[in-house]
Amino acid sequence: MKLMFALFWFLFSGFAIAGTFNDDFNDNDIDKEFWVIYKESPTGKIDEINGRIEVTKLSGGWDGVGVRFNHLLDLTKGQFILEFDMLLKNTDGHAYFSSSEVETGLWDPPVFAFNAIFDGRTVWQFEKNEDASVNPPFEIPVDQTDFHHYKVELTPTADAKEYKFYTNVDKGNLGEASGILNVGQLDPKTIYIYFIAEQESGINEFTCYDNVSISSPSIEGNLGHKEPIEPKGKLVTTWANIKHND
Repeated sequence: MKLMFALFWFLFSGFAIAGTFNDDFNDNDIDKEFWVIYKESPTGKIDEINGRIEVTKLSGGWDGVGVRFNHLLDLTKGQFILEFDMLLKNTDGHAYFSSSEVETGLWDPPVFAFNAIFDGRTVWQFEKNEDASVNPPFEIPVDQTDFHHYKVELTPTADAKEYKFYTNVDKGNLGEASGILNVGQLDPKTIYIYFIAEQESGINEFTCYDNVSISSPSIEGNLGHKEPIEPKGKLVTTWANIKHND
């Protein structure tokens, strides 16, 4: 009976079944099938090393450096879920959403971001701009000494411009928030995701991204790279320390 109900829901809910993309960056080689380098700082560096993506500015200014997920996403098809780990070192770390497929000049077209901002204190928030908005606004305090796990869920409503949003840090242990996201000037059927670090100053400071997971009906099947590592007992902590605290 439960199986029949699940099948009925998928057939008549209007939403397609979600596929998934995962990348744990353990092969230390950026997979160009899924990632495109985004670079506005001429001296910026993007490396897949130490089992993670490390983004280093190496110059002043607010130029962004990072990677774009090279797969078109349609938010109207059904629930979208983004999860990733991020470590900040006197930097800002962003998950940008844009309707443009670019390798520079991301801020020219409409764009919005969930990000961790360093400005005397660090908070996970929705970046205010004229292109899109969330209600209510939120701030979740985080630190710059450890990796934290970030999650963003977007669920379509009857209005193609509005989405129920839910976000948390460390599975809600550091905080969570929910409300309505209005995508404003962005086309929700044409969305690209960028992971970008920015720094106003501070040579050789870096942002690290790891364990990126994207679930969306725009993705068919299971894509990406994820090693079947299942440490037990105390090895769980040991593995996390080895990978994240190099």
